[in-house]
Amino acid sequence: MLLAVVMVLGILPVTAFADTSDMNVIEPDSWYSILLPQNASDELQNAAEELNLFLDEITGITLPIVTDDGSMTADGCYVSFGNTSVFCESGYSADGLEAEASVVKTYSDSILLYGGSDVGVTYAMYELLEHWFD
Repeated sequence: MLLAVVMVLGILPVTAFADTSDMNVIEPDSWYSILLPQNASDELQNAAEELNLFLDEITGITLPIVTDDGSMTADGCYVSFGNTSVFCESGYSADGLEAEASVVKTYSDSILLYGGSDVGVTYAMYELLEHWFD
């Protein structure tokens, strides 16, 4: 499972593996960024930094952390935290979620982490790590 996530996040080039024809992976020269909403809370900033700490520990790679300027689209490759333009474009909604509820979904080539609050988004980050790096 770790290999699949490493490939999905673009940490290793796809060309390093013999047969990837049945996997939904990104181009070898594409890399993911962590996308935070404008005016991200300390909670979300800390969660993004913590994701990078774990990725560095597991793979030796960290992802750039970028702030959404409103022009980001699903054409990019993001791990999106909370209410970003990529999340809004996806059509998903956090409306009605309990404050600590967390959701991990994919949209185009992006991974969306969202929840009923910033705490829920942080829990979604941990779910992502637990599911793929357990």
